[in-house]
Amino acid sequence: MATFDLASVSTSVLSAAQSAAGGTWDKIQHHFAADFDAVLRSAANVAQQLEAGQISEAEAEVLVRNQSSILFMLEREVEQDTRLVVQNAVNAAIDALVAAVKTTAGL
Repeated sequence: MATFDLASVSTSVLSAAQSAAGGTWDKIQHHFAADFDAVLRSAANVAQQLEAGQISEAEAEVLVRNQSSILFMLEREVEQDTRLVVQNAVNAAIDALVAAVKTTAGL
């Protein structure tokens, strides 16, 4: 059976993720890469267990698919980052409005 080549699999999966993310990739890349490393290593372990006959093909698929929960945490991280960006934009807009009101009032 073939060896689970971490570098090759990593390149392939990251390329697929980047393609799917499109223009948002730059915004999520740092989060994705950190979470993905743990998932990739777990998948390599599953591949070894499957090859050794310690688990069935169905069990291997379940184990790998369960790793998606780790990657879905990325969605929450990005949502939080987006909220912070929006909050900062709103705060900056309000500050500018306050400054304009004060300027108009001669303060």
